[in-house]
Amino acid sequence: MKKITLMLLAAFFAVVTGARAQENMAATNQMMTPLSSQDFVTEAVWAGDKEVALGQMAMEKSQNASVTNFAARMVRDHTRANERLMQLADKESLAYPPTNSFAPGNWMSLDTEDFKGMQAAALMQNDSGTNADLKVAKYLDSLSGADFDQAYAACAVQDHNNAVQLFSNASQNLQDKQLKKFAKKTLPTLQDHHQMAVDMQNEVSTNAAGMSH
Repeated sequence: MKKITLMLLAAFFAVVTGARAQENMAATNQMMTPLSSQDFVTEAVWAGDKEVALGQMAMEKSQNASVTNFAARMVRDHTRANERLMQLADKESLAYPPTNSFAPGNWMSLDTEDFKGMQAAALMQNDSGTNADLKVAKYLDSLSGADFDQAYAACAVQDHNNAVQLFSNASQNLQDKQLKKFAKKTLPTLQDHHQMAVDMQNEVSTNAAGMSH
């Protein structure tokens, strides 16, 4: 049963990663092209809100100290970063997602019946990153124990890989000087987060492998 669960987890994140493949490829191809201030603010605030929401979820669900410590760091760092970014956005009259974007009410109604068995085509019906992220939140909330730890870790690695790409692009290509400065200042923290996420994923995977024997 444990092997089946792990296979389902792997399949799910392979699908989510696949659904985002074109988006990530486009982001990589556009690393040397201008990025609009509005696009950066929208994507960065949304990503930060996701890390705070999933971090809070992990602090409630996980019994693994490495996971809960990482989650607490995510809540702290991404809350602070988003507060600063929203202040800059307000000065520039730029819009950003509401801070309750990841409230359960926003994803409870998503059609994810028999979620673990959904085919790639079903997950890709809406190619919106917004919808995909909310589906991930709902899926993580359905898990517990080691299954949750592994899924959360996999999500954290992928999310911070995306965040490093976004902020690297912004730190090089944004025209707005204040937002560009913010991106440059925040990038090293996100790079640290990515390495922390990789370390956490390795640890929970090792723990799971030990439990399966």
